[in-house]
Amino acid sequence: MRNNQSGFTLMELIVVVVIIGILAAIAVPKYFDLTSNAETATNEANAKAIEAAILMEYSNQLMTDSSTDLADVVTAYETAPEDFFLNGEEPTTPSGGSYTVTESGGQLSVTW
Repeated sequence: MRNNQSGFTLMELIVVVVIIGILAAIAVPKYFDLTSNAETATNEANAKAIEAAILMEYSNQLMTDSSTDLADVVTAYETAPEDFFLNGEEPTTPSGGSYTVTESGGQLSVTW
C-alpha cells in the first residue's frame, strides 16, 4: 500500500530559501541607500525652506526699514524660529535634530 503524501521536498524548500536569501541580500542594502538619500533630500529641502523664510522676512523688513541688517534677521530667527513659518513650527531633521543658521558677509548658511 502506497502512502500518498502531499507537500514539498527538502530540495524544493532549500531552493526557495536560497532565492529568498538572494533577494534579501539585494533588497536590504538598497532600502538603506534609499533611506539615506531620502534623509539627505529632506535636510536639503528644509535648509532651503529655512533660508527662504529668513530672506523673505529680511525683504519684508527692508521695505519698511532700510537700516535692517541680515544678521539681525538671523538673530531674530534663532530667538523665535516658529515666527518664520506659517504652521508655527521650525523644520527638524529626520532624526529629530535641528538646523543651524549662520550669516557671514551677507551670505546665509544652513547646516544640520
